[in-house]
Amino acid sequence: MPPNRLPVPQAQPVFLFLIHQKEIDTMRLLPQLARRAAAPLLIALLASQTAWAAEPVIDQSVVSVTQSAWSAAGNEHFTGEVALRNAFSQSQPARVYGAYVRFSPAARTSWHRHPMGQTLIVTEGIGLTQSVDSNGRLGPVIEIKAGDVITCPPGIVHWHGASKHSSMTHLAISEREAGKAVQWGKPVTDEEYEGRKNTK
Repeated sequence: MPPNRLPVPQAQPVFLFLIHQKEIDTMRLLPQLARRAAAPLLIALLASQTAWAAEPVIDQSVVSVTQSAWSAAGNEHFTGEVALRNAFSQSQPARVYGAYVRFSPAARTSWHRHPMGQTLIVTEGIGLTQSVDSNGRLGPVIEIKAGDVITCPPGIVHWHGASKHSSMTHLAISEREAGKAVQWGKPVTDEEYEGRKNTK
């Protein structure tokens, strides 16, 4: 062998073989590694699908109000003959509900207020309402009739009912706060009902 030429190392084929062997082993392990990595994802996906399948189906509904019967309101918070008919009640987290209230002539609610306010939509007849404003001033007795919408802000003390010579029905819409929608006060006197009490 000429002195200016170095011999080729004999270990090179073995070294190359070791490199190729590692690559082959890695290729063989890839499916196993992929399965291990995918397992938590599959478990999470199956769990979410199971939870989703267990949830109840929620959709809008259409119900005739005639399916709800009229019931006497009693005299604890009303003067005269008053009947109630439930219209709707939203599920949580919503808090709104509605009911029809039918007043015979001269019947009315007691003084009361709603923590979340109230909206009245008069559907039949002629009625009356009165309120005390946020400064404590007693307002006039106001006539209301079919088609009128009365908006009472939260916390405003008021009453409403039928006029002396006509019945009145309205849809009352309110919201509940901590499960309560109304705070009742004293009955409306005849003097207040007839507007003979001085306004401030």
